[in-house]
Amino acid sequence: MSKGTEELYDQLKQGPFQHRTFTKDHMNRIVHEATKQNKRSSPTKSRLVWAAAAFVIIISIGTIYAYLKGNPAAKEVVATPPIVSPKVQESTSDIPVKPDKPSGQLGEQLPFTAEMVESITVKPSGKSTEIAVPKSRYTVITNGLYWEDLSIAKAENDTPDDKQVQIRIHTSKGVYSVPYSLDSNTYQLGSARYYADDQMLRLMSGLLEPDSDLAKVERLSAAAQEEVDRGEMKRNDNLTYKAERLNVDGKDTNGWLSQLGLQSKSYTFAKRYYNSLTQRVSNVLYYKETGIIASASEVIFLDSKFQTPDGIKVGLTKQQVQSKLGKPNMETDSSWDYRVGDSLKFHLYFENNEVIFISLTMPA
Repeated sequence: MSKGTEELYDQLKQGPFQHRTFTKDHMNRIVHEATKQNKRSSPTKSRLVWAAAAFVIIISIGTIYAYLKGNPAAKEVVATPPIVSPKVQESTSDIPVKPDKPSGQLGEQLPFTAEMVESITVKPSGKSTEIAVPKSRYTVITNGLYWEDLSIAKAENDTPDDKQVQIRIHTSKGVYSVPYSLDSNTYQLGSARYYADDQMLRLMSGLLEPDSDLAKVERLSAAAQEEVDRGEMKRNDNLTYKAERLNVDGKDTNGWLSQLGLQSKSYTFAKRYYNSLTQRVSNVLYYKETGIIASASEVIFLDSKFQTPDGIKVGLTKQQVQSKLGKPNMETDSSWDYRVGDSLKFHLYFENNEVIFISLTMPA
């Protein structure tokens, strides 16, 4: 095994890491606003702002939970392909996002806020049309840019590729443009390139390579997020499951990451990404032959040859899953999540009443 490959596998084996699970948009905005206030306030006032933000989040969670108990019905969601729209504005008028300094958190240098965003489009190179980013996925882009640490996420290669696209963020003050490359999962910010996060990699795969396995993961993840945002999530907090019942082929997330780090079979591709939670650059590895996608905090199974001790695998219906395993702790039409201890670690994603992929994650 080459030195470069060993380094990639070493990063996969490190853990445990936190996993960015579904985050409600209004909570993101509360924290974002508290962050802005914190920068302008004295230490004492900052603590009061954060305390107030925490109080609002707690009240919000209680309100959502109360609402869900009284509204258990879930509305079916049909995933749709990316929407292609005409050009909204000539790219010559775009304002490039260029940080004042190549270090620190990019959010402190952005010329716009999430609240200012009216729409986001992606313009492929040489195309006259643009791809509209679904509104529910705006936060993937705005949060990804905001939490980018330029001191850590800088890419080794500053050369753009031929497939570079323009992420165009439309605001009342103008259209801000960020060049992005899917091949390297990097932004062009000023004269340097920086690794985007894994959520951006999934989103852009869904928009630009809709037939890929990463696009499949993005499509169902987005559908599940939209269902949560609409308040269509059901909770079953009284259910508990033994950890071994939720292992896949006898291994949990750590076991799989260790095996993938040691096996000699090569991956189809490795793409680097910046993890704002761990504040380091890690890798997404894709094994096309076996149908596995792995990052530092998650292993995804797309093939039916992998299963749990109860026989839960890709291709089963919801009725079969419930009969073999039982109800999930958290449920939407597109995703079922099962808890081990205090964390949701086993996830099933559905389309047309059929398991499309299984996800094992690290504790959140």
